[in-house]
Amino acid sequence: MIVVRAGDVIPQVVSPAPHVVEQPERPPPPHPPERCPFCNTPTVKPAESVFTMCPNRECPHAPGSC
Repeated sequence: MIVVRAGDVIPQVVSPAPHVVEQPERPPPPHPPERCPFCNTPTVKPAESVFTMCPNRECPHAPGSC
């Protein structure tokens, strides 16, 4: 976006930046893995969580295993 000084210290947005307007389509968003990349256990996503996690407590990268 193009910003110019409009008053004492408040900027005013004049127009979007040309390189943003002419940007090609965005790639699709990434998807969480269906299986843990370390132990190959199917991953789970609890309803109250934003994270997908490995439910295997024996996984070498499970929380608390390091």
